[in-house]
Amino acid sequence: MLTGWKTDWTGIPNTDKRAKPSKYKFVKNAKVLVVKRASIRSAIISNGVFYLNNIDNPFSHYKEKTRASVECMWFGRKPKVTWMNLTVYDGEWEIKNKYTGDVIVNISR
Repeated sequence: MLTGWKTDWTGIPNTDKRAKPSKYKFVKNAKVLVVKRASIRSAIISNGVFYLNNIDNPFSHYKEKTRASVECMWFGRKPKVTWMNLTVYDGEWEIKNKYTGDVIVNISR
């Protein structure tokens, strides 16, 4: 879905509590993750929609937290190895199939 991304993180903050969704992309009939509350790199995301990177198995666990792989950048940069792993909380998310609308594709200031 996303193209033309950079992976050079020189000068990019590793965490930022004040970061928020800053760019969106329109998708049609996509499998998405809808969150009421999620977090990434100390930023809290409320009421957002993300395009799932791996639609067959988007979830993983790390340090007893559930994460979802979503196609989203951090301050205009893609993580070097995988797409963004958004931390999700029980009861605060749902998957929607065939979603049409805007999805978050960048989180920054």
